Amino acid sequence: MIEHAQRPEIGVVGCKLLFDDDTIQHAGVVIGLGGVASHAFMGDYVDEPGYFHYKKLLNNYCALTAACNLMRKMYMMKQMVLVKIL
Repeated sequence: MIEHAQRPEIGVVGCKLLFDDDTIQHAGVVIGLGGVASHAFMGDYVDEPGYFHYKKLLNNYCALTAACNLMRKMYMMKQMVLVKIL
């Protein structure tokens, strides 16, 4: 996660989180899936490769959950200022 968070074009980095039974809990958020948004691959087994091994690759998403993410301090400080303004 640290390697990708240091790249200037990356805003936030998240990871794939698993339930105790080795199924996927969080692997990114897909906008428009199951209503407004939903977790990608939720409930799928972690060892399943998926379509063209998509689940095993690094992926880009429009949104992440705050369960486990990493961002540079500069972006975090900008968010804190924005929250204070609102």
